[in-house]
Amino acid sequence: MADCYTAWSLSRRVKKKYGAKMSSGKFKSVHAGKVIVTIIKSFVAIVLAFFIQKHIIGIFYIDLTKIVAGSIIGWQVWSILENESSCNDAKWAILAQKIMVDKTERHFDVDLSILKDTIKKEEENNG
Repeated sequence: MADCYTAWSLSRRVKKKYGAKMSSGKFKSVHAGKVIVTIIKSFVAIVLAFFIQKHIIGIFYIDLTKIVAGSIIGWQVWSILENESSCNDAKWAILAQKIMVDKTERHFDVDLSILKDTIKKEEENNG
């Protein structure tokens, strides 16, 4: 749910910064469907890890279920940090973007360098 909220927050920041060209700033049901599918896949992975541990590698002292669940949590935390740092002018976000992906380009399929140049030219023309 936190990842959904931060993605929606990113959408609102993009709309505020670049206008309606890229984002409506609203949560869309298409994205909700993807979230539900991801939750189902995560649940299946955890259950599958449990059964693999119990029936196949049960003799080893490795808790595969916790490893899979921890990996999913780590993946979600990374995604949340990417969402929060994307299209954000805070110092920590600029630093984070040096090692993380800017989700603005990936989610909206737009080359930001072209968009930034276009906005800069519009601002120069308007005065």
